[in-house]
Amino acid sequence: NCKELNLSEDYILFGRSAGGFLVLHLTKQMAMMKQKMPDKLVVFYGYESLNQSEFILPSNHYLNYPHLRWDDVMSVIEKKPVLTTNLLKRYPLYIYARQSGRWLKLLGIDETNQADYLLKKEIISFPGIFLAASHYDKDVSYQNSLSMSQKYTNSVLFTSWQNRHEFDQSESDESSQLYESLLLWLNN
Repeated sequence: NCKELNLSEDYILFGRSAGGFLVLHLTKQMAMMKQKMPDKLVVFYGYESLNQSEFILPSNHYLNYPHLRWDDVMSVIEKKPVLTTNLLKRYPLYIYARQSGRWLKLLGIDETNQADYLLKKEIISFPGIFLAASHYDKDVSYQNSLSMSQKYTNSVLFTSWQNRHEFDQSESDESSQLYESLLLWLNN
Protein backbone atom coordinates (compact mmCIF):
# COMPACT_ATOMS: atom_id res chain seq x y z
CA ASN A 1 0.00 0.00 0.00
CA CYS A 2 3.01 2.30 -0.42
CA LYS A 3 1.43 4.31 -3.23
CA GLU A 4 -1.82 4.88 -1.33
CA LEU A 5 0.15 6.11 1.67
CA ASN A 6 2.48 8.20 -0.51
CA LEU A 7 5.52 6.26 0.70
CA SER A 8 8.55 5.03 -1.16
CA GLU A 9 8.49 1.42 -2.30
CA ASP A 10 12.15 1.07 -1.29
CA TYR A 11 12.83 -0.87 1.87
CA ILE A 12 15.51 -2.69 3.87
CA LEU A 13 15.01 -5.90 5.84
CA PHE A 14 16.78 -6.29 9.20
CA GLY A 15 16.91 -9.27 11.52
CA ARG A 16 18.86 -10.55 14.50
CA SER A 17 19.69 -14.23 15.06
CA ALA A 18 16.60 -16.24 14.04
CA GLY A 19 15.23 -12.97 12.63
CA GLY A 20 18.25 -12.86 10.33
CA PHE A 21 17.39 -16.36 9.14
CA LEU A 22 13.82 -15.18 8.48
CA VAL A 23 15.07 -12.12 6.54
CA LEU A 24 17.16 -14.33 4.26
CA HIS A 25 14.34 -16.79 3.67
CA LEU A 26 11.74 -14.08 3.13
CA THR A 27 14.07 -12.62 0.50
CA LYS A 28 14.40 -16.09 -1.04
CA GLN A 29 10.59 -16.37 -1.24
CA MET A 30 10.33 -12.92 -2.78
CA ALA A 31 12.92 -13.83 -5.42
CA MET A 32 11.08 -17.06 -6.25
CA MET A 33 7.77 -15.19 -6.54
CA LYS A 34 9.37 -12.39 -8.63
CA GLN A 35 8.34 -9.79 -6.03
CA LYS A 36 10.09 -6.46 -5.47
CA MET A 37 13.25 -7.25 -3.55
CA PRO A 38 14.49 -5.23 -0.59
CA ASP A 39 17.22 -2.74 -1.42
CA LYS A 40 19.50 -4.14 1.27
CA LEU A 41 19.56 -6.79 3.99
CA VAL A 42 20.97 -6.44 7.50
CA VAL A 43 21.65 -9.66 9.41
CA PHE A 44 23.13 -9.57 12.92
CA TYR A 45 24.48 -12.88 14.30
CA GLY A 46 22.23 -14.86 12.00
CA TYR A 47 22.46 -17.97 9.89
CA GLU A 48 21.27 -18.99 6.46
CA SER A 49 20.63 -22.67 7.05
CA LEU A 50 19.22 -24.93 9.72
CA ASN A 51 21.48 -27.67 8.44
CA GLN A 52 24.22 -26.81 10.94
CA SER A 53 25.59 -29.15 13.60
CA GLU A 54 24.81 -26.56 16.28
CA PHE A 55 21.10 -26.91 15.51
CA ILE A 56 21.09 -30.68 15.02
CA LEU A 57 23.31 -31.80 17.91
CA PRO A 58 23.09 -30.89 21.61
CA SER A 59 24.77 -27.53 22.20
CA ASN A 60 27.80 -27.61 24.49
CA HIS A 61 27.02 -24.04 25.49
CA TYR A 62 23.46 -24.86 26.58
CA LEU A 63 24.55 -28.06 28.29
CA ASN A 64 26.23 -25.75 30.84
CA TYR A 65 22.77 -24.48 31.85
CA PRO A 66 20.68 -26.40 34.39
CA HIS A 67 19.46 -29.54 32.65
CA LEU A 68 15.85 -29.34 31.46
CA ARG A 69 13.61 -32.28 30.63
CA TRP A 70 10.65 -32.38 28.30
CA ASP A 71 8.30 -32.49 31.29
CA ASP A 72 9.84 -29.21 32.49
CA VAL A 73 8.96 -27.29 29.33
CA MET A 74 6.07 -28.95 27.51
CA SER A 75 3.48 -26.83 29.29
CA VAL A 76 4.61 -23.66 27.45
CA ILE A 77 3.62 -25.10 24.06
CA GLU A 78 0.29 -23.67 23.01
CA LYS A 79 -2.28 -25.04 20.59
CA LYS A 80 -2.31 -21.92 18.41
CA PRO A 81 0.57 -19.81 17.04
CA VAL A 82 2.12 -17.45 19.58
CA LEU A 83 2.49 -13.88 18.32
CA THR A 84 3.43 -12.16 21.57
CA THR A 85 4.67 -13.66 24.79
CA ASN A 86 6.87 -13.22 27.79
CA LEU A 87 10.40 -14.26 26.79
CA LEU A 88 11.12 -15.70 30.22
CA LYS A 89 8.14 -18.02 29.87
CA ARG A 90 9.32 -19.58 26.59
CA TYR A 91 13.11 -19.35 26.90
CA PRO A 92 13.34 -22.64 28.85
CA LEU A 93 11.79 -24.37 25.82
CA TYR A 94 14.59 -23.00 23.64
CA ILE A 95 17.20 -24.12 26.19
CA TYR A 96 15.66 -27.61 26.24
CA ALA A 97 15.63 -27.74 22.43
CA ARG A 98 19.29 -26.75 22.22
CA GLN A 99 20.34 -29.07 25.08
CA SER A 100 18.57 -32.06 23.58
CA GLY A 101 19.42 -31.43 19.93
CA ARG A 102 15.67 -31.54 19.19
CA TRP A 103 15.36 -27.92 18.06
CA LEU A 104 14.56 -28.72 14.43
CA LYS A 105 12.13 -31.47 15.37
CA LEU A 106 10.26 -29.07 17.66
CA LEU A 107 10.09 -26.60 14.77
CA GLY A 108 8.52 -29.31 12.59
CA ILE A 109 11.58 -29.68 10.37
CA ASP A 110 12.83 -33.11 9.35
CA GLU A 111 14.56 -34.84 6.41
CA THR A 112 11.44 -34.51 4.25
CA ASN A 113 11.27 -30.71 4.37
CA GLN A 114 14.80 -29.63 5.37
CA ALA A 115 15.67 -28.69 1.77
CA ASP A 116 12.98 -25.99 1.97
CA TYR A 117 15.21 -24.16 4.44
CA LEU A 118 18.33 -24.00 2.27
CA LEU A 119 19.42 -21.11 0.10
CA LYS A 120 20.61 -22.12 -3.34
CA LYS A 121 20.44 -20.27 -6.64
CA GLU A 122 18.12 -17.58 -5.21
CA ILE A 123 21.11 -15.91 -3.54
CA ILE A 124 22.36 -14.65 -6.90
CA SER A 125 19.53 -12.11 -6.96
CA PHE A 126 19.98 -11.00 -3.34
CA PRO A 127 20.76 -7.34 -2.67
CA GLY A 128 23.73 -6.18 -0.59
CA ILE A 129 23.97 -7.76 2.84
CA PHE A 130 25.49 -6.25 5.98
CA LEU A 131 26.46 -9.04 8.37
CA ALA A 132 27.57 -8.67 11.98
CA ALA A 133 28.64 -11.45 14.32
CA SER A 134 30.85 -12.14 17.30
CA HIS A 135 33.91 -14.27 16.72
CA TYR A 136 33.30 -15.84 20.15
CA ASP A 137 29.51 -16.33 19.93
CA LYS A 138 28.58 -19.49 21.84
CA ASP A 139 24.97 -19.53 20.61
CA VAL A 140 25.32 -19.20 16.82
CA SER A 141 28.75 -19.94 15.40
CA TYR A 142 30.67 -17.05 13.86
CA GLN A 143 31.42 -19.47 11.02
CA ASN A 144 27.83 -18.94 9.77
CA SER A 145 28.39 -15.24 9.13
CA LEU A 146 31.91 -15.75 7.82
CA SER A 147 30.64 -18.34 5.34
CA MET A 148 27.84 -16.03 4.20
CA SER A 149 30.26 -13.13 3.73
CA GLN A 150 32.38 -15.33 1.46
CA LYS A 151 29.39 -16.69 -0.48
CA TYR A 152 27.55 -13.40 -1.03
CA THR A 153 29.82 -11.26 -3.14
CA ASN A 154 27.87 -8.12 -2.28
CA SER A 155 28.31 -8.37 1.49
CA VAL A 156 30.14 -6.70 4.34
CA LEU A 157 31.02 -8.46 7.60
CA PHE A 158 31.51 -6.64 10.89
CA THR A 159 33.32 -8.85 13.40
CA SER A 160 32.89 -8.39 17.13
CA TRP A 161 35.43 -9.72 19.60
CA GLN A 162 32.99 -9.92 22.49
CA ASN A 163 31.88 -13.32 23.75
CA ARG A 164 28.16 -12.48 23.68
CA HIS A 165 25.65 -13.55 21.05
CA GLU A 166 23.78 -10.23 21.17
CA PHE A 167 26.94 -8.14 21.48
CA ASP A 168 25.30 -4.99 20.14
CA GLN A 169 22.69 -4.90 22.93
CA SER A 170 24.97 -3.16 25.42
CA GLU A 171 26.69 0.16 24.97
CA SER A 172 30.37 -0.15 24.09
CA ASP A 173 32.95 1.32 21.74
CA GLU A 174 32.53 -1.75 19.59
CA SER A 175 28.73 -1.49 19.34
CA SER A 176 29.14 2.20 18.45
CA GLN A 177 31.59 1.19 15.70
CA LEU A 178 29.10 -1.40 14.48
CA TYR A 179 26.27 1.09 14.10
CA GLU A 180 28.55 3.72 12.55
CA SER A 181 29.70 1.11 10.01
CA LEU A 182 26.12 0.08 9.34
CA LEU A 183 24.97 3.69 8.78
CA LEU A 184 27.91 4.35 6.46
CA TRP A 185 27.07 1.18 4.48
CA LEU A 186 23.36 2.07 4.31
CA ASN A 187 24.16 5.53 2.94
CA ASN A 188 26.36 4.21 0.13
